[in-house]
Amino acid sequence: LVGSEMCIRDREEVEMTVDSGAGETVIGEDSLQCVKTVDGEAKRRGVMYEVADGTRISNLGEKRFVAVTAEGHRRGIVAQVCDVTKPLLSVRRVVEKGGTVVFMKGGGYIEDAQGERIWMEEKQGMYIVRIWVKRDGAPF
Repeated sequence: LVGSEMCIRDREEVEMTVDSGAGETVIGEDSLQCVKTVDGEAKRRGVMYEVADGTRISNLGEKRFVAVTAEGHRRGIVAQVCDVTKPLLSVRRVVEKGGTVVFMKGGGYIEDAQGERIWMEEKQGMYIVRIWVKRDGAPF
């Protein structure tokens, strides 16, 4: 799904690209319309990000949400909001939280300290995790 998908009922589906080169988990402002963008520490500090072509983009705030994976695992995510075309899940941030990321032909997985795995699929050379996010305040 594209980030501009409307929130259907009380939840929204998002494909996050698992990115070993991303220093932060980021999402576009139009992604996750079910979750409000709030000012975060990075925005207050005036943090800028450099994208692959060298362009610098501003932090526009952050979105805090609980993601539910296809396996039914719930994970809290803080995504920095900036002008990106697709949501990126930072491997660096996953590893900082004690996770392990394994890339394999056709897919891979993210494993937490308790051994729970979230499976990735390879799509056009990129590794994708599909998540569902509830509307602010809606029960899952």
